[in-house]
Amino acid sequence: ITAVSRNWVIGKDGNLPWPSQKEDFTHFKNLTWRKTILVGRKTFESLPLLKNRYIDVLSNTTELALVNKVGLVGTVRNESNIDIDYYIDQVKPVICGGGEIYKLFIPKCRELYLTEFDFEVDEVEGIVKFPLTNLELWAMFNRREEIKKIENGRIWHYTK
Repeated sequence: ITAVSRNWVIGKDGNLPWPSQKEDFTHFKNLTWRKTILVGRKTFESLPLLKNRYIDVLSNTTELALVNKVGLVGTVRNESNIDIDYYIDQVKPVICGGGEIYKLFIPKCRELYLTEFDFEVDEVEGIVKFPLTNLELWAMFNRREEIKKIENGRIWHYTK
């Protein structure tokens, strides 16, 4: 699951680069409720309180301090030791970013929920862009369905 601006920005300085979007947040909440989510260290550190989710953090360092701000925290996994195919098949996580995590996992995913906002984000220092282009997504997924039109964009569901 991800949200992107029109120019494919997903983050800035460790945060979302836009004000809270209620409909997108509700969509995120519904898709991740009582599930395992997988995030990278930087995304984990930027998360607000997330109740009723089991959170796995993928990091290239084991020096990560897991604070209880996000509810039940799962495991810190070292990215060099993870078997991505096994993890996806057995754990069935919701991949929630950031950019490096998307780059590793999206090619292995069977589906993708993508909120595409109708606005652009200034491309300044500190931004993170979604690591795949629209053409690359179409090469990986052969179907795209509009789930919902929201106030500032659309929610898409890509499937293989």
